Amino acid sequence: MNSNPLKFDWVSGGTSAIKLAMAASQSFHDRGGKFVDIASGYGETMDASSNYIFGWVETAGHSTADGTAYYTTSATAGSTILNCIISPDAVFRMPVAYYSATYTVNYAYTLIGTARDIYLDTTNKVQFADLTNSTDDFLIILDGLAASAEFDYAATNGQHGDGWVLVRPNPATMIAA
Repeated sequence: MNSNPLKFDWVSGGTSAIKLAMAASQSFHDRGGKFVDIASGYGETMDASSNYIFGWVETAGHSTADGTAYYTTSATAGSTILNCIISPDAVFRMPVAYYSATYTVNYAYTLIGTARDIYLDTTNKVQFADLTNSTDDFLIILDGLAASAEFDYAATNGQHGDGWVLVRPNPATMIAA
């Protein structure tokens, strides 16, 4: 495994941020996306039940050598405060969900400018760009690298594929801070 894994984080654009009190026990994998919404007044990891993007929280610095580490907020809602980038023109790098019969679309140049979804693998605590679906349209695809092969994340103990995309939040699905 690469000793310097690819950084999944802010890449360019705006850096306007706020301090955001987080919901209890929210997990963010270092090698995954960190988009959040707001639920009951607290930041919460975006998943299938999310309705909008609030921003991207910064949690870097928790990786282990095998790349399977993740950061979890306190079990008490509001006890963890994270920096949350809320700039609508910010660009982020996140991994591509490209595995199993469900996530079958790999990155290709034809996706540039299209709106796609976010997928959260709750078992491995990884948030992916879902290039297969465009139901919620949370992300605008800007660039990327196709995965060299499909990966079954559960079977490979959380190891990540090498596909990634550069994205920005879709302004139509972003709530104003």
